[in-house]
Amino acid sequence: MKLISMTDYVIQEMNKLEKSIESTCHSIDLYSKFLIKPLNIGMFVPCDLEGNILEEPKPENYFDINKTSDKFNEDDKNGLNYYSSALNYYDNAKEKVLFSGCEIEKRWNNIHVLKHGNTVFFSNWPKTSIEQIVKHRIDLTESAIKQLSL
Repeated sequence: MKLISMTDYVIQEMNKLEKSIESTCHSIDLYSKFLIKPLNIGMFVPCDLEGNILEEPKPENYFDINKTSDKFNEDDKNGLNYYSSALNYYDNAKEKVLFSGCEIEKRWNNIHVLKHGNTVFFSNWPKTSIEQIVKHRIDLTESAIKQLSL
């Protein structure tokens, strides 16, 4: 660092502090808005746009996995394309999942029984916000961390 006047030094440090405060305030704002969001099933497990839970596509459900690609017939090629599309759709839904390590044990109407490790809890999505599940100490996914700029 070059020798600078006290005035320049204070201005320089205040600019750093201002940026830090602005960044901290922005982070707090993002996190507070995140916590008040109403829960939906897609935050826990991959779901389609209607909230139906998706299973990860398995290639054997789309084409004969015992064949080499050079022996594929037209049905196998179409199956491979359908599998690729289904896997892409699933991966996109998985990117929207915010909490890792959760499984749906049961579902009745809008009430879900979720399992996270040894903890089992109930949730009524329309009346529950993210903040109400903080006590379960659920890990955030990379997608959630990225969304929150953490």
